[in-house]
Amino acid sequence: MVHIQVDNTFSINVAETLVSNPRTRHIDVAHHFTREQRIRKSFSLSCVPSGQNTADLITKGLLPVDHYHHVNTFRLTE
Repeated sequence: MVHIQVDNTFSINVAETLVSNPRTRHIDVAHHFTREQRIRKSFSLSCVPSGQNTADLITKGLLPVDHYHHVNTFRLTE
């Protein structure tokens, strides 16, 4: 099983519930495949706090202390 860490709790709720609401009605049919795989337990989801999300290094402008923390996490130092 693949474990995916997500920093968006709404996306976790959408993946785990079958309820459609006005905020989710525009979601493409391809998402339904993902939802089905989630129900079949092909992968698991958990929430990771934004401060611990190492992907922020390449997706956001960070404060220097956060930047260096993630650089060290990726072992990008000499």
